[in-house]
Amino acid sequence: LSAPEWTLPEGPGFSGRAAVVGQYGQPGLPWDAVSGWPDPGACWLNAAQAATRFRVRFSVPAGGDACLYAVGDDSFVAWLDGVPVLSGSGTGTAAATPLVLPAGEHVLAFECSNASGPGGLLVSLRRAGGEVVVRSGEGDWEYDGDMWLLPGSAGDLGGVPVVVPKNPAWTAGPDPGASWIWCQALDASGSHPAGTVRFRRPFALAAAATVTVSVAADNSARVWVDGVAVLNWQSYLSAGSASLSLPAGDHVLAVEAVNASDPSAKQNPAGVLVSAKDASGAVLFRTGDSGWQTSGYVP
Repeated sequence: LSAPEWTLPEGPGFSGRAAVVGQYGQPGLPWDAVSGWPDPGACWLNAAQAATRFRVRFSVPAGGDACLYAVGDDSFVAWLDGVPVLSGSGTGTAAATPLVLPAGEHVLAFECSNASGPGGLLVSLRRAGGEVVVRSGEGDWEYDGDMWLLPGSAGDLGGVPVVVPKNPAWTAGPDPGASWIWCQALDASGSHPAGTVRFRRPFALAAAATVTVSVAADNSARVWVDGVAVLNWQSYLSAGSASLSLPAGDHVLAVEAVNASDPSAKQNPAGVLVSAKDASGAVLFRTGDSGWQTSGYVP
């Protein structure tokens, strides 16, 4: 079988850039210590989506023996210059394989799978004497996936949401300070077009924390934090909530909301309501504050 084109040095690169979840061993990460892992300087890359591809170009001035170490949640397959060299699953023990690196330019490529929850990839390619050739979190790691779901300015959506009048039927939710938002104002009839709209809210944590996200939507909303699906809520009468543990650093909450078509209704307003609080109940961010982005309507 021929090698996938994207695993070859001359193959096409990916336009996205990998997002780092945190350095190996950092408090608050969803992964414990890995048996046999040799490189504390490596960082976990975000691989939370069902299927994620990464690749990194590197060069070595002189050939020699090396060893590739990798860990994947849930699983991974690795190629070096189009040749499959390693696979693994689970985060208990590092997968490893010896390699002979010729001098010159190379591409190390990974395809990761994740069924649910946090997903990550940890990589270290080291010479026989322990010198690091390439590691996850350093170098220009390319990423093939939905950048708007992940931390980093590459996923910015560009638009600014507007606060919409609260429909009497809509819940106030657990945070009276939150406002309902949409990508545009109501039309003259008091309606919004039917369709799908994306929203994004970057935020940062100074320390590891438990964050509770509450969401309501007219008509429905799917919610991700750092690419991990956390809620699928289909009600404006009440809010749904999910709590998750996050490490210190940069994060992003992403929402894909749908306003369903209702030809029988005189008015068809749309809106999304979000509030995020820490374990003490303090509000970290909410819809209506200045940090939100929107795509407008998407296909």
